[in-house]
Amino acid sequence: MSKGKAKRASLPPGSVGSTVFSDSSYAFWKDPMGFVRGKVEDHGPIFQCRIMNQSTIVVTSHAGASEVLSGPAADAFSLPQGYSQFLDGIFGPNLMLSEGGAHQRLASMLHEVLGPDVIDAGRFSERIAHIMDQLAAYLETQVGGKPCDLYDVMKQAATRASLSLFLDVDIEDDAAVAELIDLTKTHWHGIISVPVKVKIPGLSFMQSKRSVASGAATKLKSIIAKRYSDATSRIGPSQSGETVFDGLRDVLNVDETVEHTLLFISALIPKAVAAMMTQLMLVLERPDTDGIESLRDAIRHDKGCRHRVLREVERCFPPFFACRRVVKETTTCGEYTFPEGYTVMVVIPLANTDSDIFPGGEIFSPQRWETHERESADKVAEESAAASCAGSTNPKPLPIFTYGFGGRACTGRFLMAPFLDAFTAMLVSRFDWKLEQTGTEKLKWLPTARPVEPIQITLIRRSGEPINNPDNTPQAVAYSTML
Repeated sequence: MSKGKAKRASLPPGSVGSTVFSDSSYAFWKDPMGFVRGKVEDHGPIFQCRIMNQSTIVVTSHAGASEVLSGPAADAFSLPQGYSQFLDGIFGPNLMLSEGGAHQRLASMLHEVLGPDVIDAGRFSERIAHIMDQLAAYLETQVGGKPCDLYDVMKQAATRASLSLFLDVDIEDDAAVAELIDLTKTHWHGIISVPVKVKIPGLSFMQSKRSVASGAATKLKSIIAKRYSDATSRIGPSQSGETVFDGLRDVLNVDETVEHTLLFISALIPKAVAAMMTQLMLVLERPDTDGIESLRDAIRHDKGCRHRVLREVERCFPPFFACRRVVKETTTCGEYTFPEGYTVMVVIPLANTDSDIFPGGEIFSPQRWETHERESADKVAEESAAASCAGSTNPKPLPIFTYGFGGRACTGRFLMAPFLDAFTAMLVSRFDWKLEQTGTEKLKWLPTARPVEPIQITLIRRSGEPINNPDNTPQAVAYSTML
């Protein structure tokens, strides 16, 4: 990729048409995967169209995604501009919405809290173990032994875990949890609403939630600020282990802590966790999954196997459909021009399953990661396509895009690894489960991935190893090697 006029290239195939009349937002919203697949069949893995009444280039290949997110001209693509029109008034200044020197400063400080070395050292492992004990009790008392909506249960559990890890809320404090869940739900409806200034045919019903969501954000920030004040007067971390909230207070001022905590306790993380844990439990229940019983047993006792399974869940079932960027200055990607002002949409599930990089890419196969673990870093980098690593002199692991990629990847990606590992270890150690119906498992991708229809499942308490078995402790593994 190169900037400016250094290389002649054409626009991607397809057409952005004219404003309003050529907009494809409604068709995209109804069936994003079907819409994109249809365009790929017509035009290839990179094409242009009009979505949200904006000229948009859609990238679905692994090599193209790597170029946009981490290639030599990645700085030409702005993440904050890609999301600010949706999140202004919903979130305040934070790492995700910052650029330049402000972003570098925040990234450096948050690295002290959420960087790979910190996570691998087990800074939050005590709190994660405590959360899993509480979640196990919550699941057994609330839904154990009776049919329940799998995704909804995972979302409720993940929300409670998020409030504990990021705000030091006691999961068993029903009143505090209920208030925060209600506010984050209202806040979420603002995140997924269409900005009033963007007029989209067929989507006007999504434009009425933003002012209410802004009010919810104000209330949430007030609660966070109060907890910040209370924690400041406390000596030492919580008796249940250090939280991310404690870590943020160590490196950020009060306003920055409040804004980042608002981002972390929003519905984004619980919905992402629920999406992936739902698919994990379905994979482990499907009769057509090869070696399912031995795989379940291996996951209970072998952390390496558990990591490979989780990595494959992240690859095959990413919770978010796309990464958005806005082109800050005209640049080229391979044979195509990306004009200034265009929106770029990297389609995560298609880039993650690109058969040029992952043979049989749409097949769930944890063994593929065992193969890559045995190969040298140089071999893995070579197989991840030379184009996707152009300009880099260092070998890179085979990337997936579930948490983004490159310099603007999700700052919490290293924390997600031990959290999902502990969540999985708790579920398979303390529960068995069975599907109560065999309906469609087709996904609805927007605003986040979830089953189109509720999937009823029954959790059954089992007698087995406790979650704090030494082989299952979060700090037992260098999680950064997985990312």
